[in-house]
Amino acid sequence: MKIRNILILIMVILLFVPILSHSQELKGFVDLQTSRYGFKNASGKIIVPAKYNYISDFHNGLAIVSLDKKTGCIDKTGKEVIPLEYNSLLGDFFDDVVIYLLDNKYGILHKSGKRITSPVYEYATHFAEGLAVVKKSKDGNVLFIDKKGDVVLETSYTQAKSFSEGMVAVSATTNSLGIGKWGFIDKQGKEIIPPKYERVESFSDGLAAVSVSDYFTDDWSGSRKWGFIDKEGKVVIPLQFENGMFGPEFRKGKAKVKLKNREFYIDKTGKEVKE
Repeated sequence: MKIRNILILIMVILLFVPILSHSQELKGFVDLQTSRYGFKNASGKIIVPAKYNYISDFHNGLAIVSLDKKTGCIDKTGKEVIPLEYNSLLGDFFDDVVIYLLDNKYGILHKSGKRITSPVYEYATHFAEGLAVVKKSKDGNVLFIDKKGDVVLETSYTQAKSFSEGMVAVSATTNSLGIGKWGFIDKQGKEIIPPKYERVESFSDGLAAVSVSDYFTDDWSGSRKWGFIDKEGKVVIPLQFENGMFGPEFRKGKAKVKLKNREFYIDKTGKEVKE
């Protein structure tokens, strides 16, 4: 009898776990009268009053919020666990850390609120695949740092995007206008694809969009041509698409492209497919 009662109790608990879990899901809402943001739970109950100018989604139990040009973080009870004292926070605490901006300098901040580094960088990007791009001076070369702030990769490049699928786009200034061509390196700093493209996007689904058009053409007129390369640098889809300043990107095997004023989707062979 006791065993039966225990089994019934376990079944009841299991039935209510999804409900309890669902009730912890918070979604942002806006107060139309004040244009401020807050959070409600799944049943519509206000958990965090609408008092912020900006809110992010919750990641790793925290949401980034801003009020009167100051930024910090709250937990799911609305408690401000990271004081609103920063100019900006870059990232979503996926790696337990973010890049913070304070008085025009960047540093690393742990989700506990502890500053891992002081604000010492002139430039920084959010963490991606465990690494962030930083510069110690505006005219200096980019460095890659880990979550502890240790430099793991020094480069001879002046610009870099964030790592994606083990590769990162990099560029070196080649003329007085600060314009350089782009290529890709791996996490060891090995140059996999030499800088020869005017514009590139990060790798996604194994392919990266690249362009070789002139910087001074009217990009929005369709003069810039985009195509796709693989991780060996081979052009797998010819440079023909007219997506303007920003290249197309593959997501779940499809990319939205523009050609002759018509937008449509293609697969990774370049064949047109349904959305």
